[in-house]
Parts: sequence; C-alpha cells; structure tokens
Amino acid sequence: MLDFLPAFLVDFAAYVAIFTLQHRLDRRLEAHGGSSELALAFFSACYTVSYVVGCVKIAPLTDRTGLRRKSIAFGAALGLALVAALATLAATGGEPPVEGFFAAMFVLGVASAFFWPAFQARVGDRAGRERLGSALARFNVGWTSGKALGLFFAGYLFDLSPLDGRTGLGAATLAFAIALAVQLLFDKEAGKGDAKAAVELTDRPREEKRGFLLASLVTNFAVWGVQATVIALIPKLGHELHLDVAQEGWLLATLVLAQAATFLSLRGVGRWTYARAPLLLTAPLACGAAVAFFLAPSLPWALAAALATGLLTGASYSASLFYSLDYDERRGLRMGVNEAALGLGSLLPLAGSALAERSHEDRLPYLFVAWVSFAAALVSGAALKRRRAAA
Repeated sequence: MLDFLPAFLVDFAAYVAIFTLQHRLDRRLEAHGGSSELALAFFSACYTVSYVVGCVKIAPLTDRTGLRRKSIAFGAALGLALVAALATLAATGGEPPVEGFFAAMFVLGVASAFFWPAFQARVGDRAGRERLGSALARFNVGWTSGKALGLFFAGYLFDLSPLDGRTGLGAATLAFAIALAVQLLFDKEAGKGDAKAAVELTDRPREEKRGFLLASLVTNFAVWGVQATVIALIPKLGHELHLDVAQEGWLLATLVLAQAATFLSLRGVGRWTYARAPLLLTAPLACGAAVAFFLAPSLPWALAAALATGLLTGASYSASLFYSLDYDERRGLRMGVNEAALGLGSLLPLAGSALAERSHEDRLPYLFVAWVSFAAALVSGAALKRRRAAA
C-alpha cells in the first residue's frame, strides 16, 4: 500500500490543481488581451524550475539517516497548505493576481522536490533485490493512475465551477490531506528505509552501469519533454482542434493511462534491464510521436499520438528509475538527479513556445521536441557504444 497509495493521491491532487489553475489563468489572460503559448509554458516552467533546483539541493540530504520520511511528509504537508489556501480564496470569492498563479506553481514545485525523490528512494530501500520489480511497478502505476485520473476528472470538476475552480481545488485539498495522513500513520518502518542501502542490486561492471544510466537519463529528458509539451500547451491544442475542456482531459488521460499500461508490462525487470535495443528505440519513436502532434488534424489523430507518447514515457521513465536505483548506494542523490533530468525535459515547452512566438507557428513546440528527441537518440547511442567498448 505504501508504494502505491501516497503516490496515487499526491499526483491526483497535484494535477487536478495544476489543470484548474492552468485553465483559470488561460481564461483570465483571454479576458485581458489574449492568452499565449509562451505564458502557459512559463506557468509550467515556474513549477519545473523550483522542482529541478529542489531535487538537486534537497534529495541528496535524504541519504542521511531519518530524513527520508520527514522529507516525504513535509512535501505532502506543503502541497496541502498551498491548495487549501487557494481553495479557501476561491470559495470566499477571491481571485489571486496573475502573478499569484505563477507563485503557486513555484511553491508546488518545492513541495514536489521534498516529496518525490525521497519517496522513490524509500520504495527502493524497502523492496530489496528480490521485490524491486514489483515495488517499482506499484509505485509507477500509483503515481501514473493518480495523474491520469486527476487530469481526467479535472476537466469535469472545472466545468462545475469554471469561474473560480473551487471544486477542483477542494478535491485536490482532500487528496493531499489523505496522502499526508496515510504517510504519517502507516510509514513507521525505521532502519533500512531511512539510511543508505547496503548493497547494489546487480553485479554489472560499473562502466556498463554508467553507460545505461547516462543513456536512460538523456532519453527520459527528451521523451518527458514531448509529454510536457502536450500537457503544458493543451489549452492551445484544444483551441486548434475545437475540443471542449472535458475532451482535453480525455486526451491527457489517454496519454497517462498508456504510460501506466507500460509500467505494468515492465514489472519483471529481468526481462528488459541492461538490454540495448529498448533504450535505443525509445527516443526515435518519441520523435515520431511529436511529429504526429505537429501534424494532427483532429482528435482521433491526437489521441493516437497521445497513446504512443504514453507508451514511450512509461518505457523511458522505467529505465531511468531502475538504472538510477541500481547504480550505487546513494539513492537519494540518484533520485534527485533522475528527477532533475525529468524536470529539465519539462522546460522544453518553454523553449519551443518562445520559438513559436517569434515564428507565429503555434505547433512549432512539437517540432522542437521532435528534434530534441532525435538528438537524444544520437547521444544515447554513443553512450551505450562507448561504455560497451570500455566494458
């Protein structure tokens, strides 16, 4: 339960809150001169920047005895405090300034930096060698299903209170509160789960491990950038394809549910770990998915691209998570680096949107992440080739 439920609840809460704030900001900007892809991308970037910096600075500290559980609990509590304050403001008829939306995303990123790397490291510590595959599958399906259901229901919750988003923010507050309660009440195991792991998970040569770790981080950076572009710019894609808010939720839920299906299929880690072909194919296929979004003329085409993107993000995230946990005993540090790479991929929509603003081509961000994925494929291939020769 501890590998699944807190991860499910925290991502459900976070994505309901993000979706609600994103669409409130979009409508606010439309009412005052027009929204833009760059503004929406900057909104997402506020979360990403604080998350990346937080992962780099906070996660290594959780390798010290006793700090992982405290970091997890503090992250959930900070997220709860933020969305509760926003929900209270909405319920009382208040409206934050435009800058308040960006500040809220920054704080949510800090909360996530306390929660996620420590939580991932603790999952690996509790599992041990024999149960790692099943533990990672539960964790990955937990946060992915929470994210998918959060995005799916966020559209309907937003439609219940489109002017202030109080319904969605209230649901996010409740989910954060339950996650914090579960963490405090049930995660009381001391010892191994709070300190460095005693042994590495496999006996592979260090040079081989380093090659797979580098290739997986680069691949996940690029593939996550494709997913982040879809999520960050969904209001604009919805406008172009004439989708309502609920249909936008379906599109994003399709992406994330496909990701969950991949996690389930990869729970037997012995079948795919330290195999070159799956890692080498992921980034080129992500390039194709990004091009499909660039060309998409209708919802069915976009749904097919979302399905492919979800399958590929599931593969890339599983690889980077496993190879990070398997590299050495400093799991807090490795999870921080893993999440920072993922977070940097989430900044790609900002760069793509800046290009779109200058070229007046609204879908240029998808073409931009396609080129990034192509470059990542070349880097990953070189890393695996060099480390294989060294080994």
